[in-house]
Amino acid sequence: MADPLVGDLLAASLRLHAPAPPDAPVTQAGDVEDGREHEDVAALRAELDRARTAHALELAEERHGRELAEAEAVQLKARLSERGAHIEDLQRALAALMPAPERAGLTRPTVPAQEHPGDSPTLYRPATN
Repeated sequence: MADPLVGDLLAASLRLHAPAPPDAPVTQAGDVEDGREHEDVAALRAELDRARTAHALELAEERHGRELAEAEAVQLKARLSERGAHIEDLQRALAALMPAPERAGLTRPTVPAQEHPGDSPTLYRPATN
C-alpha cells in the first residue's frame, strides 16, 4: 500500500514532484563581478568585430589594387603590341619607298650642267645687247 511517510507529506499539503520556487535574486559581490565580465566580453567581441571588418576592408582594397594593376599591365602590353605592329608597317613602307641598292646609282639626283663655270642658274642676269 502507500508509504506512511508519503501519506504524512500529503496530509501536510505538500505535493510530490512539484516545481521548485524560483530563486530569489541575490546581490552579492560575485554578481557584480559577473556583470563586469559580461561587459568586458561584450566590449572584446565588439573590438574583435571591428578588427575583422577593418582587416576584410584592407584585403578587399589590396585585391582591388592588384586587379587594377593587372588590368593596366594587360592594357599596356596590348598598346605596346599595337605600336610594334605600327612601327613594322612604317618600316615596310619606308623600305618600299627607298630605292633598291642596285638602283641607287641610277636614281640619284643630278645637278644640271652649267654653260659657263661662273654662271649660276639661280642668279638673274639681264640680257646684254
